[in-house]
Amino acid sequence: MNTLLKTAASICCIVFGVFAHASGVGGMQAALQKMIPFESISFKYRQKGVVNAPGKDGKMEQQFDYVKVGHISFIPKNISYLNRYDMYIRRSAEPAEGKYALTTGYSESALGGSSRVMARHPNDLVVLEDGAVSKADFYGFTSANSISNGKIYNWADAAMPDVCSIWGLCDGSRRFVWYADMIRDSGADFSVMEIDGVSLVSSPEKEAFFDPKTLFLTKYRIYEIPEEGEKTLSSGIEYSDYVVVSGYHVPTSVKITNYSERGEVTGAAEFSIDPGSIKINDEIEDGMKVAFPIGCVVVDQASGTEYTVTNATNVDKKENIIEGILDGILENSDAAKK
Repeated sequence: MNTLLKTAASICCIVFGVFAHASGVGGMQAALQKMIPFESISFKYRQKGVVNAPGKDGKMEQQFDYVKVGHISFIPKNISYLNRYDMYIRRSAEPAEGKYALTTGYSESALGGSSRVMARHPNDLVVLEDGAVSKADFYGFTSANSISNGKIYNWADAAMPDVCSIWGLCDGSRRFVWYADMIRDSGADFSVMEIDGVSLVSSPEKEAFFDPKTLFLTKYRIYEIPEEGEKTLSSGIEYSDYVVVSGYHVPTSVKITNYSERGEVTGAAEFSIDPGSIKINDEIEDGMKVAFPIGCVVVDQASGTEYTVTNATNVDKKENIIEGILDGILENSDAAKK
């Protein structure tokens, strides 16, 4: 299950309202033109979030906050992706003394529900202040600084990366369901209001806020409706700073927040996408091919082996498979356009 946005199958079946001008269907179609699905997307991103959990008194307490410095290539059609990111975690306890500590460099590749993960760890404690981590690039894992150990393991029923929840949900059948399709397939009545110049479209289970001038989606809320009692806010997404890439409108600043049944924040994350790195329906960059440094001791849980890397070849062949799938999809797409 996605850690930031609940993806129960029931959510994907919920019908919700859509933004419309006085012209009704025409307004809905105009808004949907801003949410055209793509075949693939890749970009650099930074994810800054917080994880909360119930404390001794039952109230939510912050466990830690984190920063991910990442690059992802994503194919929604079969939920395949290459996701490379460095994880920095900040806790109040020693030894980082409240600073962000680099824990792991991940390289995840997935085809549908099966994922292969490479995890690399630095030899020594690497800490950054808040301002520095907000500007950090990928950490250079080399034989000099990360020879200590690494892991490879399979992840059955892998969760879709949090950043992919910007555009849709993974349902119970592991299909990617676009928010735009959920709107388009809606046959229920909807209500439209305008509050402080912002168009609010609502149904019992969903609320969508659109900018009345640009028609861009600015907020999206999901509610839980129990059999008894009042509905509660489950998740909320905020979108801003849209850019146009190859005719597609992409939000480059997104915030996702999850709530408990009591209205407490269980987790939140802010995503910042590098506009200049966005590629849509394009090839995967060579930079996604990641290898363990020479001399690194690797525990391969997928094959049940342990070995020391003696050359710089890419040990994760699954990434090449995913790259081939993406190339095939793009070739078919290009052929269809001619």
